[in-house]
Amino acid sequence: MAREPRRLLRAGDSELEPDPERDHQRARAYGKYLRAVGYLRALPDVVAWVTGSDTS
Repeated sequence: MAREPRRLLRAGDSELEPDPERDHQRARAYGKYLRAVGYLRALPDVVAWVTGSDTS
């Protein structure tokens, strides 16, 4: 039952004529998401470098 809303969203996203403007917005949002995830993954290393401590 938890998967039903996701399936409905995917079905609602499929259109006969794709909207390039909306696809562009999604691509930009996904790029921002990937960049943020990269920053968060690097954060412990940056903190260790700034404080001079070794995390390994």
